[in-house]
Amino acid sequence: MQLQNTEPNVLKIIAGKLFDSYTLELLENRVITVSEDSGIILDVQPFSSSTHGLNFSDSQIIDLRHLTVLPGFVDTHVHFFLHPYSETSWEDQLTKEHVVERTVRATQHAKRTLMAGFTAVRDLGTEGAGEADIALRKCLSNPGALIPGPRYFCATRAIVSTGSYGPKSVIHVNREGIEGITGAEAADGRDECMKVVRRQVGAGADWIKIYADYRVRSRVINVSSPAGKESICTFTSDELKTMIDTAHRYGVKVAAHATNKDTITELLRHSVDSIEHGYDMASYDPDHTDKSLDEPLRTCSQSRVKWCPTLAAYFTLGQGHGETWEHAVQSFKAALACGMDN
Repeated sequence: MQLQNTEPNVLKIIAGKLFDSYTLELLENRVITVSEDSGIILDVQPFSSSTHGLNFSDSQIIDLRHLTVLPGFVDTHVHFFLHPYSETSWEDQLTKEHVVERTVRATQHAKRTLMAGFTAVRDLGTEGAGEADIALRKCLSNPGALIPGPRYFCATRAIVSTGSYGPKSVIHVNREGIEGITGAEAADGRDECMKVVRRQVGAGADWIKIYADYRVRSRVINVSSPAGKESICTFTSDELKTMIDTAHRYGVKVAAHATNKDTITELLRHSVDSIEHGYDMASYDPDHTDKSLDEPLRTCSQSRVKWCPTLAAYFTLGQGHGETWEHAVQSFKAALACGMDN
């Protein structure tokens, strides 16, 4: 008997092997039923090639008997509106590339990401492209999607404190941004922090992104390298709490760019939902002698807070070398050792 697909708007994928991410097992000979309208997997059942033939003329049957099928991957930290800094610096991308060019690049990144096997991503800020990610999400969504790409969760402009982020003019050093272009949206004080979260949620943000610490004194790097490179908490405790509480009141989660331990500790105290980067989650120990568990790592491992270590970014920046890369690796290994596998 030949296997016929009698259900309308349904695809049948015949998998030689299927990786089950729940049991961590490879299941053999499975039929995966997928809705063509929603892309949702409707059913997974065993399939016996000895008792079922295949009608390859049926366009709704996909034969992958000789392949292993994996679930779609998820990337929780992307920036579709940026491209590698080895091609063009971050500042030049924001100030010298038109938003139309950046949007076209974002559509290419969406397609390439999907074709690489990632079926869902979280984009944590357009970095100077305003709310263009909201429009991109619309173009990627629904059965009538204009462009191919993954399921797309976005954070619009991200939030910073005044003077803490770029791009920065070398002429008008006391102004935010260059020619009106800013990498994120500035807010100061409790009222502004509440307002900016409300505005971004109203604009359609799936997540709120906060730059909770940054190299605020980068302009003094020529006279004081340590001060210029140091990542400092950019908001007061009350400002952080206000943004997180306001987002949660609307049912929206908060991701925070945070690298130093003090900032991470403060964010955990206010029930942030995810920590981005966080290479200082565990203390740097170049001799590998300290086996104690740092408080941020302990708290994070025992809570619902997620940590996105962005190891690929650290590896790329240091080409697999340097103290920051080594520190990031140590923190990641410490997290695995304490059972933090979220």
